[in-house]
Amino acid sequence: MVMNKYVDKIIELSKYAFDNDDIPVGAIVVQNGKIIGEGFNTRNKFKSVIGHAEIDAIEMACKHIGDWRLDDCEMYVTLMPCMMCAGAIIESRIKKVYYLCDRTNVCIDAGKYLNAVKLTNSENVEKYKKLLQIFFEKKRNK
Repeated sequence: MVMNKYVDKIIELSKYAFDNDDIPVGAIVVQNGKIIGEGFNTRNKFKSVIGHAEIDAIEMACKHIGDWRLDDCEMYVTLMPCMMCAGAIIESRIKKVYYLCDRTNVCIDAGKYLNAVKLTNSENVEKYKKLLQIFFEKKRNK
């Protein structure tokens, strides 16, 4: 299934963030079945508050098509976007967002502002939750 290919990719990207001591989040932008942008969290790596997977994926997609309007694109992301990323997604006109896990540490649900669909493939969700668990356990033990 095509969607599984996208989910495998965002989990792979989230592992790059994990390896760089960043919260493991991966995102891709898809247009007509083709990945045109990808990103993973780089806040710690580059010491930048905007080093979010979604922002990097949007930037790459915009450069790829030569426009800031991503009207006919979709995003796949491991974690429900934060408010900053939700704003960038809305402004870039991405039509739909697919995500694996909800955020539990925010008081404002960014999903209500997006056309967002939670993916429910339990194998992939559990694989990603395990990665998050390992990351935060590692942080607590430092």
